[in-house]
This record gives sequence, C-alpha cells and structure tokens, in this order.
Amino acid sequence: MPPAANQDRHHANWAAIWDGTMFRLAPTFDHGAALARNLTDAERLERLSTKDCNRTVAAFVRRASSALYADVHASKPMGTFAAFAAFAENAPAATDAWLERLEAVDEPVVQRVLSGVPGHRMSPVAKEFTLRLLMENRSRLLQRSIP
Repeated sequence: MPPAANQDRHHANWAAIWDGTMFRLAPTFDHGAALARNLTDAERLERLSTKDCNRTVAAFVRRASSALYADVHASKPMGTFAAFAAFAENAPAATDAWLERLEAVDEPVVQRVLSGVPGHRMSPVAKEFTLRLLMENRSRLLQRSIP
C-alpha cells in the first residue's frame, strides 16, 4: 500500500514482473521505513494522542519523502504523494486500477493483517499507529487530496 510515510522508496525497492508478454508492477515490499519502524512506542503513543497538529499521525504522513526527484535540476526529492501524483499524471489508467484495488483494503482488512503479526514483532501501540498511518494514506489517496 505505497506510499506511506516511507523514507525508503528508492530505485531498489520497486520491481516489475515479466510474464512472457508484458511487464507488470510487482507487489510492494520492504515497508519497514514506511511503517515507522524507527519510532519508539512512546513516540507512537504521543502521536496517536496529541492535540498538537504538527505531531499527529497525519502530520507524520504529510512529511514523508521519496527518493525520486521531479527532474534532474531538483535539489530535494519529491514527497511520496507528489511522486504518486507524477505517476498518476503519466499513467492514468494504471492509477485508476490501483486506486480501485485500494478501495477494497479497508480498515477491517488492515486490522486482520495486523492482528496476525506476533506480539514480539509489533506491540499493540505499533499496530495501532500502523493502522492509523495506513488509513490516513488510504484516505488521502482515494480523495486524491495530494498536495
């Protein structure tokens, strides 16, 4: 479910699959950074409960950047949503198909996946933070409210 708050969407974290006649985008992988693996549970909990609009999960998502540049003259990489918007502009049919699939990945689906992660891999706070992060991204993508 890219993009998330992923600082790790570089060229080696994308792949295509050749089926003998055409390429298709491979399923996504390597989402550790996207799921805020470097945050402590204390910071996750603070972001989940804060009233400070600059510290919320939504703010965390908005600040995410990719490793993709808008052009050769750009001094900093695009945000993850800007990267998605650039893709969408160049491949509208693929974008529509991807967003249609994303609609099916609702909160109960994500909760079921997260509930299957062993407790020694993800704490309850990490699971809740991840759920909120993914739902924020899903909402922004489906609303196409991409800054």
